[in-house]
Amino acid sequence: MKTTIELPDQVFQQAREQAEQRGVDVNEFISAAVSKLIQSGTPTASLAVERRVEFPIIQGKPDAPTLTQEAVNRAEEQILKEEAEYYAKFMRR
Repeated sequence: MKTTIELPDQVFQQAREQAEQRGVDVNEFISAAVSKLIQSGTPTASLAVERRVEFPIIQGKPDAPTLTQEAVNRAEEQILKEEAEYYAKFMRR
């Protein structure tokens, strides 16, 4: 099957160099590399991007309050208010 894929320039250049060292066409090299990865059936570190993370990553204490977006917004507003008051002191001088 013939298809078009997008590879970062650096990856393609490395594939081309590896193919050249092995004396094969770059298309053959890429096909063999993909086939080998599929047959291995084990994810590699370079594919870790696709790994799903379960949240929460850190378990809170059972009796800890739940952090809501509303609480975050209130805290952010309070911080901005305090910063404004702090820097207002310097503007009055």
